[in-house]
Amino acid sequence: MLTKEDYQMYGLVCGRDNCYSFCPMCGSELIFREVDGKIRPVCSACSWVYFINPPPVVCVVPYRGEEVLLIKRGVAPKKGEWALPGGFVEVGEAPMEACLRELKEETGLVDIGKVDLISVESQSGNRYGSVVVIGYAVQVILGEEAVPGDDAQDLAWFSVKELPKMPFDSFERIVNRWLDIF
Repeated sequence: MLTKEDYQMYGLVCGRDNCYSFCPMCGSELIFREVDGKIRPVCSACSWVYFINPPPVVCVVPYRGEEVLLIKRGVAPKKGEWALPGGFVEVGEAPMEACLRELKEETGLVDIGKVDLISVESQSGNRYGSVVVIGYAVQVILGEEAVPGDDAQDLAWFSVKELPKMPFDSFERIVNRWLDIF
């Protein structure tokens, strides 16, 4: 039976819920075999290949003029740190829809102006393995009131000249890319 340590031995990172030992198609034991030039978990009976793909995540740079709205994270990882609003893209949801949903859930903002794709990054971590981070910039309409939502302890507007360090490298790269573009 394959364990998380077996995956790590081959340089494969799986998250807390996706280190398969048995084939989800036929129930037979998985083994490691080279497929497409990489060592991957493969079913010993039906040859199903387990491609460990990173899940998509969105983050949002909500801005008005020279200010960016950040949330104080209310959940792990990095609980209590200032960050961009964001979260996982749900099944059947387009990334931009996820961007707007996460913005609403974490800040209450719904009346927005321009939405721009900034960058697509990758981020590795212990909790979920590798994720693909899709960064958007969202112009907030003046007068729209933000309130902390489901995953936020607090929120605050920061001058672009006084932004705190982001808790995730991918968020930092997205903010820097946004500052370069806008």
